[in-house]
Amino acid sequence: MDLSVEESAQRMDKRDREIGQSKDRFEKEKQDFHQRVRDFYLQMAKEKKDEWLVLDARKSPKEICQELIAALRKKGLLNG
Repeated sequence: MDLSVEESAQRMDKRDREIGQSKDRFEKEKQDFHQRVRDFYLQMAKEKKDEWLVLDARKSPKEICQELIAALRKKGLLNG
């Protein structure tokens, strides 16, 4: 699930405001930390395309689920 660092921060702030769930130790790290982590995972996914699937976390849960199911079927990991 890929999401920009900015969008992720907005979602965490919204979650904190709406349900009072505070950030954990990793979520409290600075933005550059999160960007480095995201870049690392995206680079790994680029280098090993057959082993990784990157889904756009900006999409709706229904769209993400459909893409995941399609990818699993394409790889022969899901029948039907």
